[in-house]
Amino acid sequence: MICVADTYQALGRYPEAIQSVEEALRTLGHIDEEHLRTRAHLLGCWADYAMTLEDYEDAQRKLEEAAPYLELLTPKEEFDRASWLQLAGKRALMSGDYRQATRYLEEALAANPPHWLVRQAGILIPLAIAYARRRERDVSLQVARQALPVLSALNAPMTNTQFSDFLRQDLLRLFPHDARIRTFVSETQRQLPQLAPVV
Repeated sequence: MICVADTYQALGRYPEAIQSVEEALRTLGHIDEEHLRTRAHLLGCWADYAMTLEDYEDAQRKLEEAAPYLELLTPKEEFDRASWLQLAGKRALMSGDYRQATRYLEEALAANPPHWLVRQAGILIPLAIAYARRRERDVSLQVARQALPVLSALNAPMTNTQFSDFLRQDLLRLFPHDARIRTFVSETQRQLPQLAPVV
């Protein structure tokens, strides 16, 4: 059912994605850690779909429903406390609460094993965005620099696009005349030519 929900999400059919999640939750037990992990994961998916629909209240409710399961779960890339913190940070970022976003995302970064590169990128990019939107240029650049080796190792088109969007829509837009930002963007494009052109 997660795959069905993900398919609907990819098609932009979020109400059907949520219905798939609801159906999966109805059929899922509470027997062991994997049932609990899957239940928390499904609630996290629901929160993510709600964020896409800009229903941040529903997203918060689903994150709160998932939270009690987190203490019962061991770290696992599928879904765990760091995953939840990443989603909570994303929700805070999308709703404009940049301070809360940085708190959640910093905690997610500390809890995430660094060799889980996909999740590492998914934490570092929104964290750099949140700091930029707080007008904390130096911290945003520091986080962005941390992301560069991860982006290089992954070389994933979607992640590269997200980072290019951050460079363009956040750094260059928020600090349009800043020489350090322009230097960083130029150096990044030389170091990672696979990024979409930014300037």
